[in-house]
Amino acid sequence: MTIAQAITTTVGAFIFPLLVRLMWGKMMDEWKAFGGLAAIILIVMLSWSLNHGAAVPFIHQSGGVWIDQANAVAIGVLVATLMHRQSLKRSLPTITSAVLAGIFSGCILFLLFQ
Repeated sequence: MTIAQAITTTVGAFIFPLLVRLMWGKMMDEWKAFGGLAAIILIVMLSWSLNHGAAVPFIHQSGGVWIDQANAVAIGVLVATLMHRQSLKRSLPTITSAVLAGIFSGCILFLLFQ
């Protein structure tokens, strides 16, 4: 991986959790259930398009299949929680769910593409 690819990968991994942290909760508060759907469409799809779907993608992977956006958002939101001195104990169910979902997704991908 070149230096330019490392920089764009870091920026690409930063964009998704930043947008989730800044926008998702506000969209849910403002638009309720429709806000969740709008957040999925606007935040997740926009981030995925920038990171993987663009002609020159931000994220450069070198190896097997892994779920980079899930890792990026989990680490980004965890760091933001700690930086704002919020209780880590309150976020443990969410972290546990994210880890289990990542394991489950990895198993499904392994079974589909082996």
